[in-house]
Amino acid sequence: MFAAVGTRDRGSPSDFDDSVIRDLVAQVSQVILPRKEFARTPGGGSSSGGSSGGSSGGSSGGSSGGSSGGGQSGGSSGGGQSGGGQSGGGQSGGSSGSGQSGGSSGTGRPTNTTNADGSPAPTSAGGVKKEIKAEPGHAKGESAGKQDESPEGRQKQKDDAEKQKNDWMDKVGGLGGLAMIGLTLAVATAIAVKTGEQYAACVDAEITITTFAPTPRIPAWVPGWADWEWFVKLFPLPKTVDIRYTVNNSYKALAKSDSWNITGTTSGKIDKEAVPIEKVLEGKSVRIKCGTSDCSAFSGSGGTASVNCDFADRLNNAVEEVSTDIASTAAKFIEGAGTAFAKFLPMIILFIVIYIGFTLFAK
Repeated sequence: MFAAVGTRDRGSPSDFDDSVIRDLVAQVSQVILPRKEFARTPGGGSSSGGSSGGSSGGSSGGSSGGSSGGGQSGGSSGGGQSGGGQSGGGQSGGSSGSGQSGGSSGTGRPTNTTNADGSPAPTSAGGVKKEIKAEPGHAKGESAGKQDESPEGRQKQKDDAEKQKNDWMDKVGGLGGLAMIGLTLAVATAIAVKTGEQYAACVDAEITITTFAPTPRIPAWVPGWADWEWFVKLFPLPKTVDIRYTVNNSYKALAKSDSWNITGTTSGKIDKEAVPIEKVLEGKSVRIKCGTSDCSAFSGSGGTASVNCDFADRLNNAVEEVSTDIASTAAKFIEGAGTAFAKFLPMIILFIVIYIGFTLFAK
């Protein structure tokens, strides 16, 4: 009986055809996963160079060489050159039969997998990003803590950031494989210089708070339903506060990194040191947590703020924005799609409830 049921289920025309999804995953994986020409083998050459060099090197090197030479070709006693040229991926020879990989596989993709000091370089875009990532000065998942705001303290922050920038440039300058994430040394240098300027503006920023108010319960994209009390109650109570401000320089807030030392507001409800910036809104406006489960009463005006900054966060953010590898692009798209879905989720739930209600009453 079970066999019959299984046969019927497999042949059911209502079965979902996942062949399209399988094809898509296969195509994406071919692009995102490291290419063969990036993979290093024990013999020092690339896997593609080793196989083709081994098979073609046997006849030209004067010795067997063998198709098994995974990066080695030329034979134990034969001299000369074997497996070279464009398809072989390099030249190899000598008595030991363990040459060096070189040349190009003809794909046009970056194949530099050696750092300037001769050490193995990352063979994937993710590995390159991990190598060039600067280390923040605060714990993961937290924003920058309170900094020394004296003139001497601010100068020390800038000096420390300059040293961190130079150390980062020294590391990047010797790193192979930058092309995997769409960067060159010139672009990396420009990023470091620009980040230094933005960090200095952050340290020197003098912020004047104009107004602050609870984050609206209903998203701005909902058209004209704010007066419907029953509809408003469908949305959760605000747990964040939106602050509008002016600043004396070109400072741009960085969410999940910057924190503000806020003083002098009319209500005093948000006056606190090292308040994390949760989100950067349009214009000169940011969002912070009020510290309670209901921020409905958190409103007012006036006050000032100074900023606690982290150079490494700004540098990593700039690299992420400029780098063009497909894995990063896909991740950003998925993150954006998830954020958009979260925004529309209350509306989706509402329409489902209305639909169910109409269905029940129709019966």
